Amino acid sequence: MRPKPKKRQTTKTFIEMIANDYQFDKLHEGYLGFINLDPQDTTGPEDYSSICTQIAMNPDQFEKEFNTHGLTIQIAHESELIIEELNRK
Repeated sequence: MRPKPKKRQTTKTFIEMIANDYQFDKLHEGYLGFINLDPQDTTGPEDYSSICTQIAMNPDQFEKEFNTHGLTIQIAHESELIIEELNRK
């Protein structure tokens, strides 16, 4: 039996993962309404650094996709990417 191929991470799936993070869940005790990412971070179960860097270096290209999830790119550069809720209250 062949092992299942690993699902290829795309920018869209990365943005969906960010949008579903507990830091955007108002009912979660860890709710912040924003998330701070390091595009160069390669730790964790999956390496999203190339996708994160692509977003950080071209934020205008991805803003509409974040907006569809109620999010906006607040800060974007090679060492920091901050995503926050559009209507943070």
